[in-house]
Amino acid sequence: MNGKRSHIRAFEFLKIYLHQNPKDAGERKKNKENRKLAEDILSIRQSNYIQGKFEIKNISKTKRQFLDFFTEKMEEKSNSVKNYGVWQSAYLHLKNCINPNFLFDEVDENFVKKVKQYFEAEARTKSNLPLSQNSKYSYSNKFKASLGSAFDDGNISINLAARVKAFEQAKSQREYLTFEELQALVNTDCKYQVLKTAFIFSCLVGLRWSEINTLVWVEVRDEGENLFRVNFRQEKIDGVEHLNISKQARDLLGNRKSFKDRVFIGR
Repeated sequence: MNGKRSHIRAFEFLKIYLHQNPKDAGERKKNKENRKLAEDILSIRQSNYIQGKFEIKNISKTKRQFLDFFTEKMEEKSNSVKNYGVWQSAYLHLKNCINPNFLFDEVDENFVKKVKQYFEAEARTKSNLPLSQNSKYSYSNKFKASLGSAFDDGNISINLAARVKAFEQAKSQREYLTFEELQALVNTDCKYQVLKTAFIFSCLVGLRWSEINTLVWVEVRDEGENLFRVNFRQEKIDGVEHLNISKQARDLLGNRKSFKDRVFIGR
């Protein structure tokens, strides 16, 4: 204190010792080896400090494959079905435009621009249609998130995520079907019957696709001759909702199967 600058230093004890008064050639050799070992450790610590201070890449991390890293970050989201699904979809698209052997030391602004251009003009849905504006927005955000994590983890020395201009999110417009339109849908043949059944069930009970998609039989309760209920968890409120459904909606589900089986299989 007293106007003087104080320095806080951290000490690391290596438990490497020197013979104070070496008695023979063996002890002198051991001193030399231990001194060399301590100097090597010091060099490593100094190198790590300089890398952090001047944003120098960690060489071992720059040799990681980008898609492997993205997969790792994707798996961290597996506890959230909806979020994990978006990461999976983004990954499937990234595989189309990024070589599996592409390393972090090749990541630069041109790479980032190339990926954004892919989402903008080249990416296609399973139906071979261009991505919707909201899909571009969602997938590119997962890509940006992976770049941010790569910077935080030391795989890249520049936060390229901050240099990626995000896609604009389209303003959502809620659509609805009239009774006549829904009736016409019921009477229309569909190549994928399970998809048609799931959609009609969704219309009758008012559940979102994410809730329909993960619905299992233990959540479907037959509690009386005309009393049927669906119990499901809402991620937004992190709670269980109880929804009474009509006999017509219950009949769409067919015969009950094992508790843990999904209700709609093969979508």
